[in-house]
Amino acid sequence: MKLTLENLAESLKKELSPVYLISSNEPLLYMRAIDQIRGFATSKGFMERSLYTIGPRFDWSIIEADLNNLSLFSSQKIIEIRIGSESVGINGSNAIKKLLEKINQDTLLLISSDKIDFKLSWIKSIDLIGTIVQIWPIPITDLSRWLRSYAKDLNLSLTDGAARLLAERVEGNLLAADQELKKISFLDKKEIINEEKIIEAVSNNAKYNIFILSEAILSGNRKRTFSILNNLRLEGIQPIQISWLITSNIIKLTRLKISSLRSTLSDTVFFKLGIMKRNIPLFKSALSRHSLKDLKYLLNRAYYLDKVLKGVNKGNPWCELKQLILCTFNNDLY
Repeated sequence: MKLTLENLAESLKKELSPVYLISSNEPLLYMRAIDQIRGFATSKGFMERSLYTIGPRFDWSIIEADLNNLSLFSSQKIIEIRIGSESVGINGSNAIKKLLEKINQDTLLLISSDKIDFKLSWIKSIDLIGTIVQIWPIPITDLSRWLRSYAKDLNLSLTDGAARLLAERVEGNLLAADQELKKISFLDKKEIINEEKIIEAVSNNAKYNIFILSEAILSGNRKRTFSILNNLRLEGIQPIQISWLITSNIIKLTRLKISSLRSTLSDTVFFKLGIMKRNIPLFKSALSRHSLKDLKYLLNRAYYLDKVLKGVNKGNPWCELKQLILCTFNNDLY
């Protein structure tokens, strides 16, 4: 069965599927789906949880042993498997299908993957007995509507103007939107939030927020960038909240560079990538400093950081994040 995030909650009220496959590149939406499933499963008695992050040469027999031990003690348990962007290969595919054959009422299999290819046999097997939740990014044009809906979950009511202003501010970064709304929720619970309150909330954190960091990186201001980064770390901001925006910018710059090699860039090209008019000069400045080869290298660095953040690769998230940012200032990357 295939579901969207919007109808997942209603489906959970009817029945708990024995296996779920969640696919999303959007961290906040992914976490919301996972939290909904975990929360409902816990209410049904699934009190234990095992977590496995799949990497190269992963030993799938460990999960099978976990499943077999579970049946001996008759304890309800969630077995969570994070595949990320990795390919499970033939061994992984066979192992997952074997797990599906052994699944029982005391086990909930919760699998997450960045991408879903419905041609793969193990995904077809999940589709036959379980539930697949494929979550797409929120389109920029629909972001303000989504923010109003999300704010309601926090007992907040955003005016149309406030939602549009916040949408422009976060530029598609839902983790940042979540951070701002929760901060407002703490200060103004159950009040109507207008544009003035959004401006006030943003200005209170404007000196060292991730958007100012993004602007500093795009403008090529190394000293200001690392000053802001250090303060963000002191304020408790996590690397994943920063890496999302930086990676998004690198992807946009790569697409812009490819387009610029074909024809002159018009404002329309920037708008289609979700770049606000006030930020176009910043992106043009960054484009002038990087070749296509540079940007492809930065994409590979960002991909490696993503694996570190997901636990697939070993490494210190803050160190890897700093290295990625440092590379954006380095004119001699190779």
